[in-house]
Amino acid sequence: MMPLESEKATATVSITGLALGCYNKCTQNYEVGFLRHDTHNLTIEVTKRLPGGDSTMMYEIKDYQHRIFIDAENAVAPEDPIYMKGDDFDRKQVPQDKEDFRWIIDFDSDLNEGNPVDIKAPDVPVTEMYISKPRLYSDKDLMTEDPHLLVRLDPKSGDPIPGEDPELFGFFTEGIKADITCRNGGAVILRVDGPQGFQVNLPHGGAPHQITIKNICPPKAANDGSATGEDEDLEPTDFRLFYSLIKDPQGDKFDIKPPVNHGEGAVCNGSTLTKRDGLFPLPASTG
Repeated sequence: MMPLESEKATATVSITGLALGCYNKCTQNYEVGFLRHDTHNLTIEVTKRLPGGDSTMMYEIKDYQHRIFIDAENAVAPEDPIYMKGDDFDRKQVPQDKEDFRWIIDFDSDLNEGNPVDIKAPDVPVTEMYISKPRLYSDKDLMTEDPHLLVRLDPKSGDPIPGEDPELFGFFTEGIKADITCRNGGAVILRVDGPQGFQVNLPHGGAPHQITIKNICPPKAANDGSATGEDEDLEPTDFRLFYSLIKDPQGDKFDIKPPVNHGEGAVCNGSTLTKRDGLFPLPASTG
């Protein structure tokens, strides 16, 4: 396995929030679906590295009529598109290499005894994104500080099953990263297609440009201190919202929650699928 060389990349893409990805070996694209629940905002921040100083641009994708493409001209296709180090991986152990891709929650293997999930017609709009020729790895800066718990939910009510204690799930990252490397004269091109579409060219050379994409909740008001300990234990997290797109073949549903007295309760993380050829096209609704 080749080491990461992010400092040589033309651009680095960072993804967090309600995002489900899948690497397509045939097209060499990482396909990402952003679940557009009403409580989440989809934003793109681009930091362009220039000789005279950085230039930062911020965009918000407000409607559901756009698709996002991160293309690469004269790109170097990575030999190992998914960065993993070593054969032994244990989510319950303190992370050593925090950039190992396996720290990203994988719905195909982490929650259902290794059985792949199904993709269903989504209950909410999904914004498509395609990242060309990436080297994929975990965002070490968004790694959980404590191992989290796995809560099995009642498939009908969506509530925790009464009397069933949470299991230890382990550590994970809330962010996915992708390095795209071009040859001299090449460039990474961020292209948003749709009524309000735009394009940003990021030429190769110098420090890597940064593309940060978030699909997260707006900041919450400060906690007044009334919800702590046992009360927080009852709060659902955003992790449950992934089931608006995926379906466990056994009908199981889960939530991932922090330990009691952890503090911040919401889990809003990028996740992935590793046992599919691709994510798109999604099944069409029959309703």
